Amino acid sequence: MEKQPIAQTADTKQDRTLEVICKPQLIWHEDGGIGATIIFSQGDSEPNMPKRVNSHGDLKLTGLPANAKYTNNVDITIKLDTSMMTDKNGNPVVGRWATAAEGPVINGAATGFCWFCTVHNVDSRDYDPAPIDVPGMSTHLINNVEVMVDDNTTDAAPDYAYCLGLVLPDYNNYYITLDPMLGSKGVSRVNPTMLRS
Repeated sequence: MEKQPIAQTADTKQDRTLEVICKPQLIWHEDGGIGATIIFSQGDSEPNMPKRVNSHGDLKLTGLPANAKYTNNVDITIKLDTSMMTDKNGNPVVGRWATAAEGPVINGAATGFCWFCTVHNVDSRDYDPAPIDVPGMSTHLINNVEVMVDDNTTDAAPDYAYCLGLVLPDYNNYYITLDPMLGSKGVSRVNPTMLRS
């Protein structure tokens, strides 16, 4: 008796992938505080999805190119590049993403390595820093220099701010917050081709 092929019922589509490179340069304030200017850039993507990341780290996921192999879910890997991080004398400074237990405590929980915030006005970059839960959105700390944002939101989801926690281990684990915007897959005001001050 001839065997019949087994019907495939599982969804065989893959999530899309997007790599974001985060390159901080530290600012040493006279009062002892430490800040940072950040240059973000886009790395690899699968399938090819050009111009999704601007230099501020804003992500725009509208108009994803049609491809039958992929879902509209996006696995975003944010890689920390510390090659520009130096002290006042130009010596290299070690940096890493925060752990889940580090950072300011808001509403009873540490902000950790990555969280989402409600945006009040994209144009003025006004957002509420309190962490919010976003249905279909999760974060994972892969290692000291890689954070994964797993975006399984619908096209109707709004724009969000996403914040990252940068830590300087050699400076008493000094914590610096980075705060780009994450654009909706549907109608979005986040525009990664425009530079903002």
